[in-house]
Amino acid sequence: TKAPIGYTVTSGTTTLNVVGGKVVTATVANMPQGQVSITKIDKLSKEPLAGATFKFSYNNTSKEVTTDAKGIALLPDKLDAGTKVTAVETKAPTGYLLYKGSIDLTVVGGETTTANVADARDNGTLALTKTGDLGHTALPNIAFDIYNSDGTIYKNNVITDNSGNFSLKGMPIGDYYAVETNGSGGYYSS
Repeated sequence: TKAPIGYTVTSGTTTLNVVGGKVVTATVANMPQGQVSITKIDKLSKEPLAGATFKFSYNNTSKEVTTDAKGIALLPDKLDAGTKVTAVETKAPTGYLLYKGSIDLTVVGGETTTANVADARDNGTLALTKTGDLGHTALPNIAFDIYNSDGTIYKNNVITDNSGNFSLKGMPIGDYYAVETNGSGGYYSS
């Protein structure tokens, strides 16, 4: 009625036929249990992503697990072989889009069944308006270099239009800064 830790109780009954004067032997095998995990990676770089949360559902139970520094969300429960588990991402890592599908896993005895989930970075638009005269005059044809927060260049020589604006679409979510590289007649670079 109770299997050793890490094994599943064998279902059903074992029938023994005892015959006088003979030793009857029966072997009952227990199936080892298994686990499931999700490995979260960046879609382009294939690097592991920490901070994603997955909701694992099985046998009318659900548990949330967050990926570690190696990008792994390991459901700590040992489950019977053959158990069907569905995982859904409930929180994406910062700067990434939420994976919208569900992941179906089947527990294999004595193993950890793993699925890889790749996430794309979330993108946005960087917009800047250059004005003079305390914000009243739009300044066209002003050049800027755009830098990542770590000081590396993201894009060189972005030029404002006739309204003093520029925008860069499709930029990965993050922190940036702009450095003006030329001034306009009668104005200082800021």
